[in-house]
Amino acid sequence: MKTKNTRLFKKTYLFLLVSIIVPCLLVSIVSGIITFVTANHLADKIIEYSTETMLSISKNADVNLDSLKNIAQVLSAQPEVRNALSDSTLVYSPELGSAIEQIDPSNLHIINTFIFDKDQRTVCSNDGEFNSWDYFTNQLVYNDYSSSYWNNFTFFSTEAFRVLSPGELKTQNGTYNAIPVVFRKIGSFSQKRYLVFNVELTSLLPVNTETSSTQFYILNKFTNDIFSLSPNYDTAKINDPAFLDYVLSNPNADFEYTLPDGKYFVSTSSNDASIIGYTYISIVSKGSVYGGLIPYTIILILINVLTLLTVIVLATRNARKIFVPIKNVWLSLAKKEHTASTNNLLYEIVALSAESKKEREYLYKILPHAQQNYLVNLLNNPDSIESYDSDTKKFLEESLNFQYHYFSVILLQLSPASNFYDRFSIEEYEVIKTGLYNIVYEMFSDEFDSYILPTQNNVLDIVLNMERAEQNEKVRKLLKDLLNYLKNDFEYITLSIGMSKSYHDIPGLKAAHAEALNNFVPYVTPEQQPVIDLKFKSMIVFTNADESALFSALSSFDKNRITETIDNFLQKNQDFCVRELKMLYNYILNTILKFIHINKISYMDEMLDFEITNKILSQPLAGIRNEINQIIDYVSSLKHTKTNFDDLYTYIKENCNSSELSLKILADVFSMSQSSITRMIQDNTKFSFKELLSNIRIENAKELLKNTDLPIDKICEMTGFSNKRTFFRVFKMVTGTTPGEYRKG
Repeated sequence: MKTKNTRLFKKTYLFLLVSIIVPCLLVSIVSGIITFVTANHLADKIIEYSTETMLSISKNADVNLDSLKNIAQVLSAQPEVRNALSDSTLVYSPELGSAIEQIDPSNLHIINTFIFDKDQRTVCSNDGEFNSWDYFTNQLVYNDYSSSYWNNFTFFSTEAFRVLSPGELKTQNGTYNAIPVVFRKIGSFSQKRYLVFNVELTSLLPVNTETSSTQFYILNKFTNDIFSLSPNYDTAKINDPAFLDYVLSNPNADFEYTLPDGKYFVSTSSNDASIIGYTYISIVSKGSVYGGLIPYTIILILINVLTLLTVIVLATRNARKIFVPIKNVWLSLAKKEHTASTNNLLYEIVALSAESKKEREYLYKILPHAQQNYLVNLLNNPDSIESYDSDTKKFLEESLNFQYHYFSVILLQLSPASNFYDRFSIEEYEVIKTGLYNIVYEMFSDEFDSYILPTQNNVLDIVLNMERAEQNEKVRKLLKDLLNYLKNDFEYITLSIGMSKSYHDIPGLKAAHAEALNNFVPYVTPEQQPVIDLKFKSMIVFTNADESALFSALSSFDKNRITETIDNFLQKNQDFCVRELKMLYNYILNTILKFIHINKISYMDEMLDFEITNKILSQPLAGIRNEINQIIDYVSSLKHTKTNFDDLYTYIKENCNSSELSLKILADVFSMSQSSITRMIQDNTKFSFKELLSNIRIENAKELLKNTDLPIDKICEMTGFSNKRTFFRVFKMVTGTTPGEYRKG
């Protein structure tokens, strides 16, 4: 027995040590978490600084460009400059040179200013008059802009001035990082004569590059050129096509990215109101962020280790003082009374404790399900509640933890429309549905105590516990916001909603649930098993093809055709009961309302779609058909000029060279929705809008490559492509060869 007792006390003693050591380990873990959170907080601060710096650069660029425009206005008002810009022949005079030389831009550092005549190939500056080739070869040498560049310089039709890419500029006085800014149409400017300012880069875009670990770059979105704000930066490491494509698709974002030499935090900013066609980029190495925390982390670990060792020593010493006397007393009692109960007393206590713990864990697992089942049975099968005894019912009702006395119920179902699977897969539908249901639940949880109940057929069933009955209007507003959020997607999805008014107490909860069920006409997916019995089954026939046929009939605005299409649906389903026929009418109404939204037709704008549907479906079948006939009469009465595809195609061909051409512009020009234009293009060409536009542009490019000697860069610009890389990629994808190979072949 002595050996057994000794083992028992050793285990108890070990248990005491563990119970002390574990909290110490938890303290160490918490310290590690604090370190990690601190590191992330520091990273967030650095990203925030980078983002604020990007915005500051953009704002400063706007202010400085406005200042530069004012300088250009003042300069062009002086007689000598005005004459030089207006006369047919550009002639230098000392007065002209003096006027240009006396520019005082205050905070801007203008390296030099000149007037360039494109026709005469002449330049006038404060130093005199020069031939353009001589001037750009000997007097003012741009790293990126040769004399031929200026001879071929052209403004876009809407530009009053152009900010060019920054680059190296060599003058008689030294070498600068400069940004050329070209003005036209100031006073009596001719389009063939330009006023050019060369502004020092750090003057136009002031940012401190010396004291910050963040590196700043500028990306020209049209040429994909990269320029750094400091000569100490390595431009090559970010001049990676994959990185630049990611930046172009995320023009105002914060993200992490792995570059060849490590991982970086990246911030981007692109503001069309500032330097046109540019994206500002800041990067900071993750290593530089977390590296500064290494000394702090080491010190924290040492402190935790010393603390842990100290606690172990003290626990060992104090445990001996506490347990040795208890052990001696217990052993002395055990020697006097050698009974089974005394021998196994502590073992029995340990066993009972373990069993009690296991039962508690089991109860914690099943209690939420018991509560949920109780609520489901309360709403759908109240007779089963009577099988519980009064104490169980009271315990379960109290555990539901409703804070308030008013209840409302919402049933919501997202279903794919007829053309959904033309664009998405079944797996994508599940992802979209789950994401939307999470958003809906979060919307209501932010405003109310909300409970989700399991249902069938992908229906979201939410019980709202509200403080006041008047809050029901807030529920309606949230549903209206949800429908507005989804309105552009109703071409691909259908949303069924059932909503109740607010009711008082638990009996009111039952009434709210019954009213929501009565107002809800769902789409049926019979392969799923019900949990809440929505009390319906359906065998009605309404296929994706039927929905497309009705949509096509509505698009004709022909009353007889629309009515005949609906009659055909009813004929196929004439043998079904009233509830199933109402479900068919629900499908028909959803399609009609979708058509109304897509074509921007004003109809009962004060009501939400599900409210219109519930209002109409609450009537007898004859009344429902009468309401639908009134909607058809209203739609048919509208004067609708159907856009001819030939007109649409002609407009695209005539404007394909504009990089701004988009579905939105076509929708505005032809007063149609973007989805209708997309459908028209696909029906007539089997292409998407982007594919059609790319094909037209490539055909134009092929003509220019075969019949002209224009450089490929110029052809890329003339055919509407935003950059050379995109042009090469699309050209090879369409023709199977590169532009250069096509021209040679």
